[in-house]
Amino acid sequence: MPDVPVDSHLARSRFRQPCAEDLCVTTPSVTTEQNNQEVLDVFGKHRDLASLPVTENDTPIGLINRAIFMSQ
Repeated sequence: MPDVPVDSHLARSRFRQPCAEDLCVTTPSVTTEQNNQEVLDVFGKHRDLASLPVTENDTPIGLINRAIFMSQ
């Protein structure tokens, strides 16, 4: 039987273990400079968001929970 080249990327993707990257979803975020009205606007535009990441210099530093934010 002749050697058939195997695409190693394809082999890895078909049989790899799930990892945290598989759970990643692109979401909007807010910065520390944004005020509560801007946060409310983001939650209003994205009604499916349960939480909103807060970033500083493109680094995540916190999370705003929708239910807690709306109850305040």
